[in-house]
Amino acid sequence: MTEQYQKRDINNGENFFFREFQPTDPIVPPFPSPSQVLGPQSQLASFDTANVAGIVVLPPARTAGPNAEIAIVAGNASSNPLTITGSPGDSFIVSAGITLVIGTDNIVTTFRSNGFDNWIAVSQTT
Repeated sequence: MTEQYQKRDINNGENFFFREFQPTDPIVPPFPSPSQVLGPQSQLASFDTANVAGIVVLPPARTAGPNAEIAIVAGNASSNPLTITGSPGDSFIVSAGITLVIGTDNIVTTFRSNGFDNWIAVSQTT
């Protein structure tokens, strides 16, 4: 069914991304911790910060396209925080109660793109 919409199928792992941040990972300025930039096709990304804090950078909203949705899982964030940020030129629309610096294990934050310059935080588990 996903073929008719020209979307890759998350169920077969094509759009899933996992990263375990390590103390030996390079730090790319302007970020103070190791960072990972998600590709525009990403739909689900899981990050493990048990060993060191990490930063995830959402792809440009324009590149991801309108209504693109990305769910970010912060595993082991109670050990070291996971920070979610956007690409240069993009901004976040975030409701009260949703945080972009995750410090609790297994929090899932879901964003939707407007296809131009915004990522909208649509949900976050507690």
